[in-house]
Amino acid sequence: MYSPLNRDALDSTVTLVDTSAFGVPQTVISFIRDDMKNTKIYSADDRLLYTVETDKATNTHTIVYREDSRDVVAEVKRKDLRPDKIKFADSPALKLSDWLHGSNNKCPVSFEWRSVKYTWMTNSLKQIALYKEDEQFSPIAWFQTSTKRIIDDVPTMYRALLALQPAAQDALDGIVISLLVVEYGLRLRGTRYGNADGRAAFKHCGV
Repeated sequence: MYSPLNRDALDSTVTLVDTSAFGVPQTVISFIRDDMKNTKIYSADDRLLYTVETDKATNTHTIVYREDSRDVVAEVKRKDLRPDKIKFADSPALKLSDWLHGSNNKCPVSFEWRSVKYTWMTNSLKQIALYKEDEQFSPIAWFQTSTKRIIDDVPTMYRALLALQPAAQDALDGIVISLLVVEYGLRLRGTRYGNADGRAAFKHCGV
């Protein structure tokens, strides 16, 4: 099981982030399950921010709710023969590719949120990071998958984390929704390539 973010853990949550590539974030949000289609996302003070659910019958319809309510932030419908769709609250559905601009589950992937362009990219450390159009040399957010550490001789699984800088706060909904889609696509592509060559390892694309 993943370790809970209790009060003692909260004081050092940021220290769990790998700062070797991007520095120290202002704050982090965590994923109770390292699953881009079914999870709950918490703030650094352990407040529920988003609930992510995908229907069990078809595994193709993902809905992101605000906190633990039934208020829909966005929903994604994946289709085999037709384009995938995304719908934000109070907005008509549109093709996912009309919002997220990329191809074949590879980075870079860009999107606009409140008339500002953002781009997800990956690096040689297999980290996915988000850049704002006017801040190309320093990411405003980056994702770290769940990690296993030995604490007092006891194996402990720590939650996946999304590190955030101040510039990310105004676009948090868009960042989280795009991350769920992009990271899922990268993992899907990695699994397919891994199975093809006999290795099921998760692979990110490089930039």
